[in-house]
Amino acid sequence: MTRNLILFVAPHKSVSAQEMRALLSARKSVQKAALDIEQSLRGVLRNFGMKLGPVGKGKGRYEARVRELVAGNAALETAASAILDARAMLRDKLSALDCRVIELARQDEACRLMMTMPGIGAVIALTVRSAIDDPARFRSSRDVGPWVGLTPRREQSGERDVTGRITKAGDVALRTALFNAATVMMHNARPCWLKAWGMQVARRRGSKRATVAVARRIGVVLHRMWLDGTEFRLQRDTVTLAS
Repeated sequence: MTRNLILFVAPHKSVSAQEMRALLSARKSVQKAALDIEQSLRGVLRNFGMKLGPVGKGKGRYEARVRELVAGNAALETAASAILDARAMLRDKLSALDCRVIELARQDEACRLMMTMPGIGAVIALTVRSAIDDPARFRSSRDVGPWVGLTPRREQSGERDVTGRITKAGDVALRTALFNAATVMMHNARPCWLKAWGMQVARRRGSKRATVAVARRIGVVLHRMWLDGTEFRLQRDTVTLAS
């Protein structure tokens, strides 16, 4: 039995790449802590039959809604106040980290190129930049897909030839970032040739497989853009890339 896995020996990361990864890791940890504490507060309110409901993204709406619900209950006001104070601190730290991530991405030439693609923001660009580090490590842009674990697993034995789920090998953070970028592109990004290609795949094979296929191709195109020093073009006939 054979499996179509391509293995790469990862070279030592450069200092700049390690610094980017440290910043992204810190941001993710703070973001998770903020979300966890918000879910904890929702649970506290739910125990008293209170539903926070959608509060929008406006600054202060979340806190105002919580204080409105607990008003008049001294015990709940004390508990909610402590959690809200902790949440405010985490949100401030997250905002500071987001500013630093955006600043770092804008200063990096490769990241600026990547962010010309719809669906690619500072976090995803820095994730790709720090994970790959040196684009010359790949002989072909097509190698990015197998390296990050976004190619289907294939098992062969005699006359048996089965194509299964993706291998999920390699860098988890990069694979997640590319999948998130593909999700944004498929649902929220402005029209472009890559989104149109993904929609065609979705009609044939379903939205989930299409998103994985788009994620894999985003990695390929970003690597090609990085190597060539070219911005993303919305129309495919104006670009040259490895599919």
